Amino acid sequence: WLNSPFRKGDDDLGKIYGSTWRNREAFVSVETAEQRALYTDKGYSFIGYERSRAVMSKSIDQLHDVIDTIITNPINRRIVMHAWFPELFDQMALPPCHVLYEFVPDKENNVLHMTMFQRSCDALLGVPMNIFGSALILQLISTATGYTAGQFTHNMTNVHLYENQFDAATIQINREPFPLPMMNITKPTDPSITSKSAMTYLETISPSDIEIINYNHHDPLPRVTMAQEK
Repeated sequence: WLNSPFRKGDDDLGKIYGSTWRNREAFVSVETAEQRALYTDKGYSFIGYERSRAVMSKSIDQLHDVIDTIITNPINRRIVMHAWFPELFDQMALPPCHVLYEFVPDKENNVLHMTMFQRSCDALLGVPMNIFGSALILQLISTATGYTAGQFTHNMTNVHLYENQFDAATIQINREPFPLPMMNITKPTDPSITSKSAMTYLETISPSDIEIINYNHHDPLPRVTMAQEK
């Protein structure tokens, strides 16, 4: 990735996570005027011809679609946000590890559940961050859509430790865990929740609006780094 022609700077990771969640550029090619009209109605724009077929494109905001479906059609079984696009791998620093999020609203009890599938899991460094990050996503989307955050289910495959993490991991597993902290979003929501107001809420929230209550921790572990994924 350091030598990739797609890399735009020192801090650029390419088209991962946020890019594919919020601004996924999709392309379709169609043969007939009827098909072209159908995709035009769905927000696609004509960009040219390829082998006599019309090519059309559209930017897809998966987060917006998730929010809109939770609010307008909570019994839907397709409330999914994912980041696995093989055609973009060359434009990413690394193919996504936390690949897919699925949301399950329980309208009767006003609770929103979420499942995340993770294909590769660095147990010592990555997984704790993935757990917290996913819990934060669930908490934010629940609050924005008027639900209470429910259960986060974490599906993990290829869970691993690197050799240079063994000593730190041994220390970690012999420690007595502290009671779990709580998370609270202090920013008030719009009482009349709509897809637009929920998106505005998420886009204007800041770290100062996120409160972590009763977070206690042990001393830092010996410094370790992630090895190159193979």
